[in-house]
Amino acid sequence: MLASFNIFPTKVHLQTIMKSFGQDGCLSVDAFMAALRPPLNARRAAVTKAAWDRIDVQGAGCVPADRLSECYDVSRNQDFIEGSMTKEQIFGQFMEGLSYNCQPVTEVRSEYEWRFYQEDLSLTIVEDEYFVRMTEAVWGVAEDATATVTKQEVEHVVSLIRKRCRDISSVNQSADAVLRAIYREVDGPARSGELTCEMLAEVLKRLQILVDSRFLEALMKPFDREGNGCIEFEELVGYLMEKPYK
Repeated sequence: MLASFNIFPTKVHLQTIMKSFGQDGCLSVDAFMAALRPPLNARRAAVTKAAWDRIDVQGAGCVPADRLSECYDVSRNQDFIEGSMTKEQIFGQFMEGLSYNCQPVTEVRSEYEWRFYQEDLSLTIVEDEYFVRMTEAVWGVAEDATATVTKQEVEHVVSLIRKRCRDISSVNQSADAVLRAIYREVDGPARSGELTCEMLAEVLKRLQILVDSRFLEALMKPFDREGNGCIEFEELVGYLMEKPYK
């Protein structure tokens, strides 16, 4: 079979392949093909996981085909809009892409049919943006706003905050004291000690720093262990003002 692609491995190479992907003297096609597929990059993997989480609400790792049909949105599919194909026909094509050995698929597993299909699809799409927007449209999910924010961009925001606090600081008020004083004004009488993205935006506004909310969300994300969009202010201060100088 490999010879038809002008690939002529040595006997040692073939033995290695069989040892790695074989069982009882036969090559496992599924295991071999899985190894050939490059994994999704972080951005594509995140949006496909969001889609799967919407489909598999019970977290079972496996869903019937009917469940995928319920979630599959064709409203923005050009063939559907033009009336040349029905939802059933479009979804049928999708299910054919999930099948293997010409066998119909009645159940879809996240780590097999779903992942393999997404990795195969990813090979045909060059731009991350197109892949993400298509996944969003088909499965009714939204990409995490922080997905396109780089580490360097977050570090730039952190540098701006440090510099501005240092510029405002004085002999009687340190840079971190400046940040805490502004936070107390924003937090108000409640003295909650907590910080949301909206509150952080207000703090930065008073520091005369204006940045897109997605950068602030990315900055806060490592500290949001509960995933509720709220963090401890003092923990963030420790990162912003103390860690860089250790």
